[in-house]
Amino acid sequence: MAEQEQRAPKRQAAVLAVLVLLVLVAAVAAAVLGAAPDSDDAEVGEHPPIEPSQSCTSCKAPRHDHTHLEPYTGPCEQCHTTSSWRIIHYEHGNRDFNVSIHAVLGCAWCHTEGEPPPSPACEACHAAKSPHGVGELACGMCHTAVAWRLLKGLPSDHLSLAGGHALLSCFECHTEVRDPDAPDRRCVDCHGTNHGGLTACEDCHDPARGWDPVPGFDHSVFFPLTGPHAGLECADCHPNDRFVGTPTTCVGCHGTVTHITALAAGCAGCHRADVVTEHAAQSVFCTGCHYSADRLVIRAIAAGDLRCASCHPTTWDHKPLHDSTLASYCATCHDANLVDEHDALPCAACHASTAPVVIRAIAAGDLRCASCHPTTWDHKPLHDSTLASYCATCHERNLIDEHDGYECAACHSSTAPVVVRAIAAGDLRCASCHPTTWDHLPLHDSRLASYCATCHDANLVDEHDGYGCAVCHASTAPVVVRAIAAGDLRCASCHPTTWDHLPLHDSDLSAFCATCHEPNLIDEHDALPCAACHASTDPLVLAAIAAGDLACSTCHPTTWDHEPLHDSTLDPACAACHEPNLVDEHEGLPCAACHGSTDPLVLAAIAAGDLACSTCHPTTWDHEPLHDSTLDPACATCHAFNLVVEHEGQELVCSACHESTDPLVLAAIADADLACATCHPILWDHKPLHDSTLDPACAACHEPNLVDEHEGLDCATCH
Repeated sequence: MAEQEQRAPKRQAAVLAVLVLLVLVAAVAAAVLGAAPDSDDAEVGEHPPIEPSQSCTSCKAPRHDHTHLEPYTGPCEQCHTTSSWRIIHYEHGNRDFNVSIHAVLGCAWCHTEGEPPPSPACEACHAAKSPHGVGELACGMCHTAVAWRLLKGLPSDHLSLAGGHALLSCFECHTEVRDPDAPDRRCVDCHGTNHGGLTACEDCHDPARGWDPVPGFDHSVFFPLTGPHAGLECADCHPNDRFVGTPTTCVGCHGTVTHITALAAGCAGCHRADVVTEHAAQSVFCTGCHYSADRLVIRAIAAGDLRCASCHPTTWDHKPLHDSTLASYCATCHDANLVDEHDALPCAACHASTAPVVIRAIAAGDLRCASCHPTTWDHKPLHDSTLASYCATCHERNLIDEHDGYECAACHSSTAPVVVRAIAAGDLRCASCHPTTWDHLPLHDSRLASYCATCHDANLVDEHDGYGCAVCHASTAPVVVRAIAAGDLRCASCHPTTWDHLPLHDSDLSAFCATCHEPNLIDEHDALPCAACHASTDPLVLAAIAAGDLACSTCHPTTWDHEPLHDSTLDPACAACHEPNLVDEHEGLPCAACHGSTDPLVLAAIAAGDLACSTCHPTTWDHEPLHDSTLDPACATCHAFNLVVEHEGQELVCSACHESTDPLVLAAIADADLACATCHPILWDHKPLHDSTLDPACAACHEPNLVDEHEGLDCATCH
């Protein structure tokens, strides 16, 4: 109280000094403003009107062209008015110079023409008068421009000056000018540390309350006062007002306590028998149980019951917590309960896993297989194999689809070594599990007669090469279904009406053609292989086979009619009796008379396509020698030995004799009798034809027969 009374006069003196200073400032201002102007500065009562855009320097009146030195240049009206040149009207950008004593000082007190403007800092002018020592800076932090003792308000972050700080003067705490970069003062800077070394006094104290704790102190910031701690006095935990080092853990005050329980063998793999350690691993400490409001926990603690089931009746048995929902298809191989499904794995395989998918699934209580096994839970993509394009026409690339009629266990529970090895190696090739049957080609080997093998493949896959497997294996034809079921590979099983090709080649032949040709085309073409026709590229043959046309003329349009092929060229003399076409000429003979002949001459002629009569009839084709006869020398003087020559003179053609109906002629030709008397029995002896009747008188000298009469002459003499 005495100290406060000593400080009061000091404050009164400061206030009085400020008032005196204000009076002096007012007096100086009045003196300046009231002083009479010089003759040069006499006010102009009525300055001529000027335009807003007109400057002082544009006027020709005296002293209107005066200019200041740098940096105080610019328009006159920036500082001067038309009332008086000496009365300056200028607003500083720094308002400290527009108030107090600075406002009535002439410009020249601070500004010198030709020199830069002075610093606006107080200490630039008043440093020598500083009560804090020469060289100290930043006066403006505390002082105002109005008066040194009229101080600025406290900064918003200044330490509270309430309570015990209310009557302190600045210098009682600030023994030196404050460095702007110095850290803020704290309680401990004046009062030191207390309570065993605490430094954050403001957490509990406020200057306005002295050393009494602030109301509403939140002890839970340091340690929650709940449960048994709620009724404790501060000194129970903080003797001698010592707060530093006070334990915040249960064992810090209560010591180490062990709560050992008996664990089943299956639990010990993941859990600890020490209940304290077990719960600490789950971030549950003593208070988690001993402050619990759960009646089960309260009863268990009261009874000293350490069994897991006492506090966790619905969750201590983990198995039901792992029940998931499986699709019926999955349930054929997998257990719906994850504990049973992962039976070969310890709990830590999942619950100690660092895999993000497993951690997230456990945190979310997500029991779906896909959550932990996103890439493998759907087994179908894992069974995608690579098939040859040929195989893909019948088989599925995915093994699950391919084995659609089988359960997973058919393979995954198989004891077949090839299957076990393939699954272990992730080998999806068909050949791995089906080494003897994956290649279907050998399974389709059949037995063919040697005759059939000239056109057909013994293997049915090769034979049906242009067809997909489904043509047979997806067929609904009863004969095909039965054959596949029985493994019957005979052609006749699936093709009962067509496997024997012979009946399919039966054609209709005229009776004439049938004398030489077979009505069945296979028999007819016996010397040719099937491919001669069925592999032919001849458009006519292809069209005939496609149409099932068995007519000879379809494939042999220019040769099926044999008659034109037998046209020969005859001498006009021959043509009188013979046909130029050999078929017509030999009309009474069957084709085989020539085409079945073994005569070398005939065979050679047919092979060479030689139609000349002389080729097959070298000794008889020229008929003239065949008509040579034997004449009496007496006849030879008039007649030719050769009957052809003899009858040519009579202008007779061959048909005159060879088509004659005269029995004598027919018999002579049939007997090859060339004697003239045979055909001319009454004329061949010309002598009787020359008998004449003579007068008896003539007969004495002459012969009645003219031949005898002209005996010395040849017939030509007369004839």
